[in-house]
Formats: sequence, C-alpha cells, structure tokens
Amino acid sequence: MFKSLNSRIAKKYGKIAKIQNTNIEIEKSFKSFMTEQFGPVAKNISCTVVYDNKANYAVFKFTNKTAANELSLRINELKRFLDKSGLKIGRIIIQ
Repeated sequence: MFKSLNSRIAKKYGKIAKIQNTNIEIEKSFKSFMTEQFGPVAKNISCTVVYDNKANYAVFKFTNKTAANELSLRINELKRFLDKSGLKIGRIIIQ
C-alpha cells in the first residue's frame, strides 16, 4: 500500500546526483570554452553556472559585466561547443 521510504530516498538521491553531475560537466565544458576563446585571461574571470533540469536551461552568472557581454556575443559558439560535448541545453541565460 505504501511505497517504501528507502526507495523514495534512493530515487531522490539519484536525481540530485544526476543534476550535480550535469552541473559539473557544464562547468568543465564552459571553462575549456572560455580558455579556448579568451586564452589565459579566462582563468581570472569568475562565473557561477546553475543548471535547471526541469526547464532545461543553464544560467551563467558573472561578476564582471564586460565578460558577460563578450560571452553574449559568442553565445552561438558556446551553444555549439556544449552540443559537441554532449550537453543538450535548451536555453542559455547570461547574467
């Protein structure tokens, strides 16, 4: 009659682990993209990546407005780079 609590917790944990792994993969791919596009200067640019699996979008939050503007100019290249990496993201939001 009732689902076991253990199976529910295991299912939730599996979803959280999958989201976290996807977020880590996006961050790694993004860092390699930034290094490829901007060279060694990319190491000094701080950015936080947040991925929402339900709506299938990624938010890139920059502390530097100039870097955010530069990335928004190269958003098509970023989308292609992420697709090549095997990450299918519906929307990319840059803040």
